Amino acid sequence: MEAYIEIEGYRAFEQRVRDYGDDWDGDIYLYPDTDWYDLGYQIIHESLADKIPDFLDNYIDYARYGEELRYEGYHEYSGGIIEIR
Repeated sequence: MEAYIEIEGYRAFEQRVRDYGDDWDGDIYLYPDTDWYDLGYQIIHESLADKIPDFLDNYIDYARYGEELRYEGYHEYSGGIIEIR
């Protein structure tokens, strides 16, 4: 709840609770203690499984990829990353 309020504000939180009731957080995902690099790394390696050879790790800008996810509903908050779908 605090992460959502930090990003969207208290009024948006109140409206969300009115709209969704008990399921207000059904499409909100927290990635605590995660930065853009960690998020980018996690998503790339989860989606491509083990298809990325180790030697390519030096050429992938995981932080930049993570930052690009802002356009997909990811936001940075004081405790890590939050995804609001």
